[in-house]
Amino acid sequence: MLCHSYVPQSFGIGIVILLLKGINLEKSNMDNYRAITRPTFAKVSESYLLLIMQIFLHTSELQFGFKKGTGCRDAISVLYYTVHYYTVNIACLNLSKAFDEVNVFGLADKLMSRSIPKVLIGLILDWYNKVYVAVRWNGILSSPRCVLAGVRQGGVLSPYLFNVCVNDVITKLELSTLGCWVAGRYVGVLM
Repeated sequence: MLCHSYVPQSFGIGIVILLLKGINLEKSNMDNYRAITRPTFAKVSESYLLLIMQIFLHTSELQFGFKKGTGCRDAISVLYYTVHYYTVNIACLNLSKAFDEVNVFGLADKLMSRSIPKVLIGLILDWYNKVYVAVRWNGILSSPRCVLAGVRQGGVLSPYLFNVCVNDVITKLELSTLGCWVAGRYVGVLM
C-alpha cells in the first residue's frame, strides 16, 4: 500500500449504524440520531499510518478538541480565566457538522505544506476517493453511496486530519495579535 499509494476498494466501505442519542427522544426526528461507522479491518491500517504521520500532525495548543488528554473542559477553563482577567466580547461558531465538510483537496494541500511524504498523501487521497457508505436500518442494508467530502466517519486518522484543516484559523489569528493575551499567552481563539 505504501509503495504504490494504493488501498484496496474494500478499505473505503463503511457500514453506518444510527443510534438514538437518548431513550426519551422522538424517533422520527433524524437530528436525534448519532451515526457511527462499524469498525473495519481498515482501522488497523489507519492506526499504522497515524504512527508514521504523527510527527507531522502537531496543532496549536489552543485546539482542544479531538486530542488525547484535552477537551471541552480545558477550553472552558481557559475561557473562564480569560474573562476574569479581561472584559471581553465573545463570538462563537458552531462547527458541529464540520467533519462532513472537509474538502479532500484542501486537506491534501495542508498535508503537503507540512512536508508529509508524497507517498502518504497519495495513499490518503486514494483512500478518500474510495469512501462509500451503506446504512443499516432495522436489519436492512442500503446500497453503498459515494462520499464526496468530509473526513472518514469513525476513522482513526479523521480527528487528526480535521485538526490539521482548522489549525490555520488559530495560527493566523495568533499571528494577527488580535484578541486576548493572558500572562504572555495568546487566548484570542479557542477551538
